[in-house]
Amino acid sequence: ALPRTLLAHIRAHLAQPLTPGELADQFHVSLRTLQRRLKSGLSTSPQDLVLAARLVAARELLRSGRHRVSEVALKVGFEDLSHFSRRYRQAYGHAPSAEAAV
Repeated sequence: ALPRTLLAHIRAHLAQPLTPGELADQFHVSLRTLQRRLKSGLSTSPQDLVLAARLVAARELLRSGRHRVSEVALKVGFEDLSHFSRRYRQAYGHAPSAEAAV
């Protein structure tokens, strides 16, 4: 139940800084318990879960064609546009600016 609830919380707060410690506090568990439950439930870490949720949301926003790349990066919680572009390219194999054409 925690992994699903946590993912819903992350999706609802993408633009905010979401550190593993803050997430653990939010769900009233220790950081280690959070890490263990995510590892067993979703085979991932808190940081990777937040990153994946941000990138999925970014891809949806970019595909809508209504937002510039810089706007999308901010909406999903990336303050550094080059970091966003680098992570997006790692995840999807192309630059975020190419998403509308994909």
